[in-house]
Amino acid sequence: MGINIEKMEDYNDEWHAKGTGNPTWIFDPDDSSILYSHNEYQKYSHYSEGKHSVTDFFLSGAYKEHFYFGISVKAHNVKYNEAAVLREKNNDGNGNYVDAYQKYWVNTKGDGISFSAGMIVKPVKGLRLGLTYESPVWYDTEERSNMFTDGDYDSEEGYYNVFYSSNGNTYENSPSKELDYSYKMRTPSRVTGSLAYVFAKKGLVSLDVTKKNFSSIRVKPAVEFEDVNDAFHNDLQNVYAFHAGTEWRIDKFSLRAGAGYENSPFKNALASDHIKSFSMGAGYRFGSMSLDVAYSQESHTSYFDFYPQYDDLPGAEQSVKTGQILATVTFAF
Repeated sequence: MGINIEKMEDYNDEWHAKGTGNPTWIFDPDDSSILYSHNEYQKYSHYSEGKHSVTDFFLSGAYKEHFYFGISVKAHNVKYNEAAVLREKNNDGNGNYVDAYQKYWVNTKGDGISFSAGMIVKPVKGLRLGLTYESPVWYDTEERSNMFTDGDYDSEEGYYNVFYSSNGNTYENSPSKELDYSYKMRTPSRVTGSLAYVFAKKGLVSLDVTKKNFSSIRVKPAVEFEDVNDAFHNDLQNVYAFHAGTEWRIDKFSLRAGAGYENSPFKNALASDHIKSFSMGAGYRFGSMSLDVAYSQESHTSYFDFYPQYDDLPGAEQSVKTGQILATVTFAF
């Protein structure tokens, strides 16, 4: 019986994209004869930071040497901040140009609760079978954002600042506009089955299979978020994750390796959008102390649409590769 406090996520992410495409700021507000139909560049910058911490109250036990079980209740706390800047410059081919700056931001915080239960069975010597169920997380969430239009005079979401060289004027909406709103959200549940075989004190091999149904995500009040929930139901699917690993001991050394595969939650995903991963590590025991070092890497692609309101403007296909180095020092008493 115990309490565990863990920081699950803590990150700061930034990426940029630049290219040319069809212009979106085309019309001059004072001269209908001017069309800014030549795009010079479009730039997109994305910034995000967040953290996710969990306080876990758990109870575990065993029956003889063949059956082990555990249950837990978890309190979640999340914070997430996201901002994006979109720049676009167009000209009319006759020396006039438009320079547009747009900024979007959203700040999110939430508290949630979930529970989980699991068991391990040893039917015969060396063989271990496991099954774990993790419930959805039920969140109460608050958001603050400038992602809304503010009346007839403000037809653009977010903040915009647009300069037209033809008249030397700058048009903008309020940089301080913001809207607060709250909602409830339910994340997918997760079921994991595992199998491992232990070769005495020499080593082991293991396999985990996890299923999560992303189409079951729901946001409430349901009436206000009907379109969002329909998108979850129609565009998302079951996610299956497969992870295999092995560890072998040679005297005081331990060698480890693993590989994984997880399909994208989007139904229309490319094959390259699925996550592939691998890991490797080594350890050494110094009597009552041990030192372990590991490296893991995930890779996949991801599509981002800068202009979802324009069907004729392409987005960016991102290549994402994440590496992590872990070091652990353990003292046994």
